[in-house]
Amino acid sequence: MEGNYDYNIWYDKYLTDRNADKNEERALALYKLQPEIDTGFTKADKMEGKGATYFCVYFARGCCSEGTNCKFYHRVPSETDLLTTQDNLRDIFGRTRHATHKDNFEGVGSFSKECDTLCITKIKLTEKGAFHDSNGLTSKDIVRLIYEHFSPYGEISDVHFN
Repeated sequence: MEGNYDYNIWYDKYLTDRNADKNEERALALYKLQPEIDTGFTKADKMEGKGATYFCVYFARGCCSEGTNCKFYHRVPSETDLLTTQDNLRDIFGRTRHATHKDNFEGVGSFSKECDTLCITKIKLTEKGAFHDSNGLTSKDIVRLIYEHFSPYGEISDVHFN
């Protein structure tokens, strides 16, 4: 206790800090995965066929520090990788799925229904009716950037602005 407010040691916040993160500006990511450059051989490739080996979530984020010593795959999953997944209770990174999708689009996903949707936020609608982000890009520019950044990971079937 400090003053009249409770302190949560798990989240390192006071009770009154609950909405503080919502007003902060987000920083650009420090890392970015570039599959054509970053894909490589790991210990998972040696253990192929000898048990469940998943894909490295840190590699997907562009920041795996294990390199060739990593026990997970360092490549973009292929169609056959997705079909040979041993169980539907875990995603390709080995994280446990839940019975339903979360309403706020966070989390790993559901084992009852496959999800191939990526939700991108912070795109604003201007008065003229054209989509713009904080840098003043048009909806055409945004679609071009989405294809440029996400097509190395698989086919993009549709882009929908909500």
